This record gives sequence, structure tokens and C-alpha cells, in this order.
Amino acid sequence: GRGAPTGVVPFELLTKKGKKIHTQTLAKVSVTGGQATLLVKASSVLNKSITIVYGGDTDFRASTASSPKLTKKGLNGL
Repeated sequence: GRGAPTGVVPFELLTKKGKKIHTQTLAKVSVTGGQATLLVKASSVLNKSITIVYGGDTDFRASTASSPKLTKKGLNGL
């Protein structure tokens, strides 16, 4: 692709209850300079996974990225 990606990406919180996975949209963030950033309170995402969904644009393909479960140990370095 040329330039930087554009558009809006949703940040989604995934939680599992029994056999079902529930998705909650935390926010929809505009891509600026090729990046989308969301700041969250650590306790609100502890032991959960976040998925970021990029829908693509004319120069860049759609993609999805997921974090591993966020733990207290993993947050200590932030």
C-alpha cells in the first residue's frame, strides 16, 4: 500500500461465558498517521482479550489483531 492506513477501527473486549464468547465494543477510534490508540483502565480489561478490527481502505487490506489475556503480571511493565 501507499501512504498510511486510514479509517476507523473498533476495539472489542472479548469475554467467555460458558461456551459462548461475548463481544463488547470499547470504542471506535480513528486511524491517525497510520495508528489507532485506545487508553483503558487496566482493571477494566484484566484477564480479558482485546481485538482490534481494521476494515481496510483503498490501499490496505482488512485485518484483525487480538491481544493475549491481559494479566497483572503483564501490566506491571506498562
